[in-house]
Amino acid sequence: MSITCTRNKALLAVLMIMIAVLGRNIASQAADLSNANLPNPDSYYKLVILKDYTPETGFQFIARDNAPYGSWTHWSLPHTWTIWQLHRGLMAFDMKKDSALLWAGGSLTILSMLLLAFFVALAVVNVGSPLAAIVSGLAIASSPPLFGYGQLVQITHHIFMLVPVAAAAACFLRPNMQAGRVLDFVGGALLGLALWISPETMPLVLVFAAMRAAIRLQQPSSGVVWPVAVGLMLVMLVGWMIDPPPPTFPAWALDHISLAWLLFAAMLASLLLLTDFCIARKIPLPISLFQLALALIVLAIVWLMMVPGALAGPNGLIPSELRVLWYDRIQELQTVSEPSQWVAYLLLPFTSTSVLGYIAWRERSLWMLVLALSALIYGVLGASYIRMGAAAALVSVLAFGIGIGKFRAFKDIQNKTLPMPEQIMGAVLVLIIPLQVFGAMGLAYFENKSDIK
Repeated sequence: MSITCTRNKALLAVLMIMIAVLGRNIASQAADLSNANLPNPDSYYKLVILKDYTPETGFQFIARDNAPYGSWTHWSLPHTWTIWQLHRGLMAFDMKKDSALLWAGGSLTILSMLLLAFFVALAVVNVGSPLAAIVSGLAIASSPPLFGYGQLVQITHHIFMLVPVAAAAACFLRPNMQAGRVLDFVGGALLGLALWISPETMPLVLVFAAMRAAIRLQQPSSGVVWPVAVGLMLVMLVGWMIDPPPPTFPAWALDHISLAWLLFAAMLASLLLLTDFCIARKIPLPISLFQLALALIVLAIVWLMMVPGALAGPNGLIPSELRVLWYDRIQELQTVSEPSQWVAYLLLPFTSTSVLGYIAWRERSLWMLVLALSALIYGVLGASYIRMGAAAALVSVLAFGIGIGKFRAFKDIQNKTLPMPEQIMGAVLVLIIPLQVFGAMGLAYFENKSDIK
């Protein structure tokens, strides 16, 4: 009896896989969450902000370190506000406030992982195949970088901020790339929301905006991209009005929604409008690419020159005294150094770059090339800063799923005439998924690590 893998069945399978994996995580960490035994100090900071909320003053971004002379907390409101609303729902069932805050925060992280897998699978099934979408779900379920932040005991925004990016990808990657202004507007708004949640998503926002522009350039029938620009700017302006930089943060703060990110969004929107202009004027593709690349370089230089401290990079956000005394103790800001980490953080990015890069060359697809190169760049960033590993995993899984979805082995599983080399290649690609987990665990064992879970 043949089994037909349809779009809806694939999405349901991904959800079931993630529910099983996340359910096991909930069962194993429920006691730690209830006892507030949290591995990330940022989780406690988030809980303190939530506990100090009052209807009169709202969330208090007050000095926490060496008060009143120390650093101010700076997280944006979307993640904090969402936890607050969830905790109110839990308190309606007679749960005490402290427990409700803990479970609201942990549950939001779990829900974010579930939504992340769904939206990635939706994007893959739109332009790839149902079987490839299932494999992408397995890749997320077995990604060490994603589950570093995607656990029940992580009450942080690191997975939450990736959900709107994945949803935007599902909006842009439509079946047959048909036009859809509403979806483009929603996709642009989601990119703005991601940037509002955390400026760490800036490279991701640039990647997916560039991918949508590339689709427009090669396939004009995909529709205009000005709705993407409108959605992006609208959400950024709303975020600026609702959630401006807190006290002691300058108007150009790099680690909060500020003039720096309004300027970035405006520049990105102008590039999207320039894309529409090139198509409207019927400018040849090579010349359009040259104009857009030149404009991107000029605007990047202008942004770096205008924004104070931008040239200092991520390290510039850490006070000099903390950099001397504490930087080496911040594990998430370190580079991958052990063989087990190289497998966990770089196997999938390099594989997805190779797979999708080959498909991009075979199909002469500009947007696939953009995504493949982005997976490579993010893989390098993830190796340089462990903190970037979750975002690198998102881009890599998306590229991997789309790439394998173009192979015949993943398009028609019932095809018995498929040549043996293609069947072997399909099996090898699927084995990459468990290898990133068990390969890393095996190497960690020989590295004499005391904690390899």
